[in-house]
Amino acid sequence: MVDKEEHSYLDTRGLSLHIAHVGKGELGAVLFIHGFPEIWYSWRHQMNAVAKAGFTAIAPDLRSYGLSTQPSEPEKTTWEDLVADLLAILNFLSISKLRKDRRSWTLQTHLLLCHSGSLRKISMPILLYMRNLGFIFLSKCHTGHCIGEQPDPKIEVPVLLIMGEKDYAFKFPGMENYVRSGTLKHFVPDLEIKYIPEGSHFVQEQFPDQVNQLVITFLKNHI
Repeated sequence: MVDKEEHSYLDTRGLSLHIAHVGKGELGAVLFIHGFPEIWYSWRHQMNAVAKAGFTAIAPDLRSYGLSTQPSEPEKTTWEDLVADLLAILNFLSISKLRKDRRSWTLQTHLLLCHSGSLRKISMPILLYMRNLGFIFLSKCHTGHCIGEQPDPKIEVPVLLIMGEKDYAFKFPGMENYVRSGTLKHFVPDLEIKYIPEGSHFVQEQFPDQVNQLVITFLKNHI
Protein backbone atom coordinates (compact mmCIF):
# COMPACT_ATOMS: atom_id res chain seq x y z
CA MET A 1 0.00 0.00 0.00
CA VAL A 2 1.41 3.38 -1.05
CA ASP A 3 0.89 6.29 1.31
CA LYS A 4 -0.92 9.38 0.11
CA GLU A 5 1.50 11.98 -1.16
CA GLU A 6 2.84 14.52 1.30
CA HIS A 7 3.07 18.22 0.54
CA SER A 8 5.99 20.38 1.67
CA TYR A 9 7.09 23.95 1.09
CA LEU A 10 10.67 25.07 0.57
CA ASP A 11 11.65 28.70 1.09
CA THR A 12 14.57 29.43 -1.22
CA ARG A 13 15.92 32.62 -2.76
CA GLY A 14 12.81 34.61 -1.89
CA LEU A 15 10.36 32.02 -3.22
CA SER A 16 8.14 29.37 -1.67
CA LEU A 17 8.24 26.17 -3.74
CA HIS A 18 5.48 23.61 -3.32
CA ILE A 19 6.62 19.97 -3.48
CA ALA A 20 4.50 16.80 -3.59
CA HIS A 21 6.33 13.61 -2.64
CA VAL A 22 5.48 10.00 -1.84
CA GLY A 23 7.27 6.69 -1.33
CA LYS A 24 10.02 5.22 0.82
CA GLY A 25 12.80 5.39 -1.74
CA GLU A 26 14.54 2.05 -1.22
CA LEU A 27 15.58 2.12 -4.89
CA GLY A 28 16.23 5.84 -5.15
CA ALA A 29 14.18 8.91 -6.02
CA VAL A 30 12.36 10.00 -9.18
CA LEU A 31 11.93 13.71 -9.84
CA PHE A 32 8.94 14.62 -12.01
CA ILE A 33 8.88 18.08 -13.61
CA HIS A 34 5.71 19.35 -15.23
CA GLY A 35 5.50 21.44 -18.37
CA PHE A 36 3.50 24.46 -19.45
CA PRO A 37 0.78 25.12 -18.36
CA GLU A 38 0.57 22.30 -15.83
CA ILE A 39 1.31 21.56 -12.16
CA TRP A 40 2.64 18.61 -10.15
CA TYR A 41 -0.75 16.88 -10.44
CA SER A 42 -0.02 15.96 -14.07
CA TRP A 43 2.26 13.23 -12.74
CA ARG A 44 -0.07 11.75 -10.10
CA HIS A 45 -0.42 8.37 -11.87
CA GLN A 46 3.32 7.96 -12.37
CA MET A 47 4.12 9.11 -8.83
CA ASN A 48 1.96 6.42 -7.27
CA ALA A 49 3.32 3.75 -9.61
CA VAL A 50 7.01 4.43 -9.00
CA ALA A 51 6.42 4.80 -5.27
CA LYS A 52 4.75 1.39 -5.22
CA ALA A 53 7.76 0.05 -7.15
CA GLY A 54 10.13 1.16 -4.38
CA PHE A 55 11.16 4.69 -5.31
CA THR A 56 10.47 8.09 -3.77
CA ALA A 57 8.44 10.17 -6.21
CA ILE A 58 8.94 13.95 -6.10
CA ALA A 59 6.89 16.44 -8.12
CA PRO A 60 7.26 20.17 -7.48
CA ASP A 61 5.21 23.04 -8.78
CA LEU A 62 7.83 25.04 -10.64
CA ARG A 63 8.20 28.70 -9.73
CA SER A 64 5.10 30.70 -10.78
CA TYR A 65 2.99 27.54 -11.13
CA GLY A 66 0.37 26.01 -8.86
CA LEU A 67 1.06 26.62 -5.18
CA SER A 68 4.60 27.90 -5.73
CA THR A 69 5.09 31.65 -5.61
CA GLN A 70 6.10 33.89 -8.47
CA PRO A 71 9.34 35.89 -8.48
CA SER A 72 8.99 39.66 -8.52
CA GLU A 73 10.36 39.79 -12.07
CA PRO A 74 9.36 36.47 -13.66
CA GLU A 75 10.50 37.62 -17.10
CA LYS A 76 14.09 37.52 -15.83
CA THR A 77 13.94 33.83 -14.88
CA THR A 78 16.72 31.81 -16.51
CA TRP A 79 17.34 28.10 -17.01
CA GLU A 80 20.00 28.36 -14.32
CA ASP A 81 17.29 29.54 -11.89
CA LEU A 82 15.16 26.48 -12.65
CA VAL A 83 18.12 24.15 -12.18
CA ALA A 84 19.01 25.87 -8.89
CA ASP A 85 15.41 25.39 -7.70
CA LEU A 86 15.59 21.66 -8.46
CA LEU A 87 18.91 21.25 -6.69
CA ALA A 88 17.52 23.12 -3.67
CA ILE A 89 14.55 20.73 -3.61
CA LEU A 90 16.85 17.70 -3.70
CA ASN A 91 18.96 19.10 -0.87
CA PHE A 92 15.82 19.94 1.09
CA LEU A 93 14.60 16.33 0.82
CA SER A 94 18.12 14.93 1.43
CA ILE A 95 18.14 13.10 -1.90
CA SER A 96 21.46 11.48 -2.81
CA LYS A 97 20.27 8.92 -5.37
CA LEU A 98 18.09 10.34 -8.11
CA ARG A 99 16.14 9.52 -11.19
CA LYS A 100 14.69 12.54 -12.95
CA ASP A 101 11.38 12.79 -14.82
CA ARG A 102 10.44 15.81 -16.78
CA ARG A 103 8.09 16.88 -19.49
CA SER A 104 7.77 19.75 -21.94
CA TRP A 105 10.78 21.92 -21.03
CA THR A 106 13.52 22.07 -23.63
CA LEU A 107 16.55 19.85 -23.89
CA GLN A 108 18.69 22.73 -22.62
CA THR A 109 17.49 22.19 -19.06
CA HIS A 110 18.45 18.52 -19.30
CA LEU A 111 21.96 19.51 -20.41
CA LEU A 112 22.28 22.26 -17.85
CA LEU A 113 21.27 19.95 -15.04
CA CYS A 114 23.84 17.39 -16.09
CA HIS A 115 26.50 19.98 -16.74
CA SER A 116 26.01 22.05 -13.60
CA GLY A 117 28.98 21.97 -11.27
CA SER A 118 26.56 21.90 -8.35
CA LEU A 119 25.40 18.50 -9.47
CA ARG A 120 28.66 17.02 -8.27
CA LYS A 121 27.07 17.08 -4.82
CA ILE A 122 25.05 14.06 -6.03
CA SER A 123 27.46 11.16 -6.33
CA MET A 124 25.05 8.38 -7.30
CA PRO A 125 23.98 7.60 -10.89
CA ILE A 126 21.24 9.84 -12.19
CA LEU A 127 18.37 8.75 -14.37
CA LEU A 128 16.81 11.41 -16.52
CA TYR A 129 13.26 11.14 -17.76
CA MET A 130 11.97 13.99 -19.84
CA ARG A 131 9.19 14.91 -22.19
CA ASN A 132 9.91 17.53 -24.81
CA LEU A 133 7.51 18.52 -27.59
CA GLY A 134 5.39 15.52 -26.77
CA PHE A 135 8.27 13.15 -26.16
CA ILE A 136 8.95 11.25 -22.97
CA PHE A 137 12.62 10.46 -22.56
CA LEU A 138 14.29 8.28 -19.98
CA SER A 139 18.05 8.16 -19.86
CA LYS A 140 20.77 7.13 -17.47
CA CYS A 141 23.32 9.83 -16.74
CA HIS A 142 26.38 9.64 -14.53
CA THR A 143 27.67 12.89 -13.09
CA GLY A 144 30.22 14.40 -15.42
CA HIS A 145 29.29 12.17 -18.37
CA CYS A 146 26.62 14.39 -19.90
CA ILE A 147 27.46 16.82 -22.65
CA GLY A 148 26.98 20.53 -22.08
CA GLU A 149 26.23 23.10 -24.75
CA GLN A 150 28.64 22.15 -27.53
CA PRO A 151 28.53 22.45 -31.34
CA ASP A 152 27.51 18.79 -31.74
CA PRO A 153 26.03 17.75 -28.38
CA LYS A 154 25.17 14.12 -27.77
CA ILE A 155 23.53 12.23 -24.92
CA GLU A 156 25.86 9.27 -24.57
CA VAL A 157 23.61 7.27 -22.23
CA PRO A 158 20.67 4.86 -22.67
CA VAL A 159 17.42 6.69 -23.47
CA LEU A 160 13.82 5.54 -23.76
CA LEU A 161 11.42 7.69 -25.79
CA ILE A 162 7.67 7.16 -25.29
CA MET A 163 5.71 8.85 -28.04
CA GLY A 164 1.95 9.10 -28.62
CA GLU A 165 1.41 8.65 -32.34
CA LYS A 166 -1.47 11.15 -32.30
CA ASP A 167 0.61 13.80 -30.55
CA TYR A 168 0.18 17.14 -32.30
CA ALA A 169 3.95 17.54 -32.21
CA PHE A 170 4.09 15.09 -35.12
CA LYS A 171 2.26 17.72 -37.19
CA PHE A 172 5.13 20.19 -36.86
CA PRO A 173 6.95 20.38 -40.22
CA GLY A 174 9.63 17.70 -40.35
CA MET A 175 9.05 16.44 -36.81
CA GLU A 176 7.65 13.00 -37.61
CA ASN A 177 10.41 12.30 -40.11
CA TYR A 178 12.99 13.56 -37.61
CA VAL A 179 11.85 10.96 -35.07
CA ARG A 180 10.98 8.03 -37.32
CA SER A 181 13.92 8.33 -39.72
CA GLY A 182 16.51 7.84 -37.02
CA THR A 183 17.90 11.38 -37.27
CA LEU A 184 17.27 11.82 -33.56
CA LYS A 185 19.77 9.06 -32.89
CA HIS A 186 22.54 11.35 -34.09
CA PHE A 187 22.07 13.25 -30.83
CA VAL A 188 20.90 10.30 -28.72
CA PRO A 189 22.76 7.25 -30.09
CA ASP A 190 21.50 4.73 -27.51
CA LEU A 191 17.82 5.50 -28.10
CA GLU A 192 14.86 3.12 -27.85
CA ILE A 193 11.46 4.40 -29.00
CA LYS A 194 8.10 3.10 -27.81
CA TYR A 195 5.01 4.32 -29.68
CA ILE A 196 1.52 4.37 -28.18
CA PRO A 197 -0.82 4.34 -31.23
CA GLU A 198 -3.73 6.26 -29.69
CA GLY A 199 -1.54 8.42 -27.48
CA SER A 200 -1.78 12.21 -27.58
CA HIS A 201 0.54 14.91 -26.24
CA PHE A 202 -0.51 14.07 -22.67
CA VAL A 203 0.05 10.36 -23.05
CA GLN A 204 1.09 9.90 -19.41
CA GLU A 205 -2.43 10.88 -18.33
CA GLN A 206 -4.24 9.24 -21.24
CA PHE A 207 -2.64 5.79 -20.87
CA PRO A 208 -1.13 5.83 -17.38
CA ASP A 209 -0.89 2.06 -16.91
CA GLN A 210 0.97 1.58 -20.18
CA VAL A 211 3.33 4.49 -19.52
CA ASN A 212 3.89 3.42 -15.92
CA GLN A 213 4.97 -0.05 -16.97
CA LEU A 214 7.44 1.33 -19.49
CA VAL A 215 8.82 3.79 -16.94
CA ILE A 216 9.23 1.26 -14.13
CA THR A 217 10.81 -1.32 -16.41
CA PHE A 218 13.34 1.23 -17.61
CA LEU A 219 14.07 2.45 -14.09
CA LYS A 220 14.66 -1.03 -12.73
CA ASN A 221 16.80 -2.00 -15.72
CA HIS A 222 19.12 0.94 -15.03
CA ILE A 223 19.46 0.97 -11.26
